Amino acid sequence: MLIAGFLVWAAGVGYLAATARPNLTGLDVLPGLLISGVGLGLVFSPPGTIGMHDIDPAMSGAASGLFNTTRLGGGLLGVAATGAVLQARLTTSLTDPLDRAGVLAAVRFTYLLPLAMLLAGALGTFAVRVRQETSSRTAEPSRAG
Repeated sequence: MLIAGFLVWAAGVGYLAATARPNLTGLDVLPGLLISGVGLGLVFSPPGTIGMHDIDPAMSGAASGLFNTTRLGGGLLGVAATGAVLQARLTTSLTDPLDRAGVLAAVRFTYLLPLAMLLAGALGTFAVRVRQETSSRTAEPSRAG
């Protein structure tokens, strides 16, 4: 579910980047936001369950606090990095603040960072899953023997 979530979320971000143009309306971006929202829901649901699965009930409050602090800190870093990329792109490539094409190019370029991170998340999740499946297959014969 996580891999699908990352890919759906990336599709939504890709849609927003591809369809970005001057004079967009709320209806123009709605499909990309809906697609991103579905992916976001698929990505954010499982980690909480997975992270808290084997936690002793006496430690659940501390573990939940650590999990949420880490999740929020990661989100904060992602937003800050994306904002920094946008600011840097606007500063280096924009000579006229009213140049809509320049702003649009900077926004499209900035979408590459979250898109790359989402695809990296899908790839990393896939790699962990393959590793776990490989480990469980190699461990099974030793148990039987």
